[in-house]
Amino acid sequence: MHGPVFGEAEVAISRQRVPSIAKEHMAEARQRAMEEMAQSVDALGGQAVVGLRVEYVPLNGARLLVTALGTAVSLVPNKGPYR
Repeated sequence: MHGPVFGEAEVAISRQRVPSIAKEHMAEARQRAMEEMAQSVDALGGQAVVGLRVEYVPLNGARLLVTALGTAVSLVPNKGPYR
């Protein structure tokens, strides 16, 4: 285990937006947050993330903060059955 990692991205939201467009912007922000988290995993020498959690927090009613959180780990080859 290497330790906790996270990534964040903000997106502008508007109640007047078409819902499908708002969903696209949220998906893009989620992707950016996960890419930032992946950079942290690489910096720690990890290979994967366990316990991934994505949070959406409204900011000032017009912006949304998307945070991806998890724990960076290294993968170990299976050298036989674990008991």
